[in-house]
Amino acid sequence: MVQNTWVAAGNALLDYEPRYDFCRCDGFWPRTLHAISRNFVAYNRTERELRPQMPTYTGAFASGLLYNTWLPGQNNIWKGGALSMLSQAGIGSGYNFVSEFSLDILHAFGLKKEIHRKGTSDRSPPKISQ
Repeated sequence: MVQNTWVAAGNALLDYEPRYDFCRCDGFWPRTLHAISRNFVAYNRTERELRPQMPTYTGAFASGLLYNTWLPGQNNIWKGGALSMLSQAGIGSGYNFVSEFSLDILHAFGLKKEIHRKGTSDRSPPKISQ
């Protein structure tokens, strides 16, 4: 909750776009690089200029500090903040990777996204693959 509060406030203050943008490129490695890099940079309000994703890592650091102040016997709370930032780098990159390739994974298993349209007369909605 602390991390998300810092991230949301920082993104709003700096006019950063918090949503993940899918790569418009082809190939496994370019898309992988895009997914990992978006954990470290974000578009500003112009959606054309990339900026360092400071709110994400400030939030991770602050939440790690706060968490370690509550643990008994913790002498080095700064270490907790740094480990939280490293966790953000790894988990955030992994989350973006899964987001980038999720539709490809679903298609590989034969699952397709269904779109249900309102106002159709029959009970079975049309299936449209994306």
